[in-house]
Parts: sequence; structure tokens; C-alpha cells
Amino acid sequence: MQQVKIGGSENSVSVGRIGFGLMGMTWRPKQTPDEQAFAAMKTALEIGCTCWNSGEFYGTPEPTLNLDLLKRYFDKYPEDAPKVIRFSETVSLKKNIFLIGF
Repeated sequence: MQQVKIGGSENSVSVGRIGFGLMGMTWRPKQTPDEQAFAAMKTALEIGCTCWNSGEFYGTPEPTLNLDLLKRYFDKYPEDAPKVIRFSETVSLKKNIFLIGF
């Protein structure tokens, strides 16, 4: 997959042109089983999707289920952690601010 640089400086990173969204694995009342989720995540990485989108509110009934999924994946496949740029969406309920970051 074609890579693109993001950042615009000496600290720029290259990521796959297509990102991989993780929300659908934890947003539904019935969670995607880890085996199935991990297989999809492995495949995404193998084809060049290195920018993964996750969020601290992508889960029902627990909002952090998406981040928990990532932790379980990287605990099982620690060699994949440096290959992935995680694009995370967070919400500060105290200030009503929507933040996007890496």
C-alpha cells in the first residue's frame, strides 16, 4: 500500500494511505471476539494499514472497551506496536472539548 507522510517536519511519520478504524469492534452491544478482531487487525497491518483509529468512548457498555481491545492485541503481539500509529479520539467531559491526537 502506498505510504504518505504526516506531520510536515523532521518528526514526520509515514503511514498507509488507508487507515483502519476499530470502533465497529467494540461499539455494538455484542463485542467482536478477540480472535476475530485480532485476525482483522493483523490483516490490516499486513496490507499496510498502519494508522489505526481508536477512541476512549468506542465501547458499550464500557466506553474504554476499544482501548482495552488494543491493549490485549499489543500484549499478544508486542512486535506490532512500533508498526502502528494510533490515532485516538478522546473527550474531556469537564471542559466539553473534543481532542484528536496520536
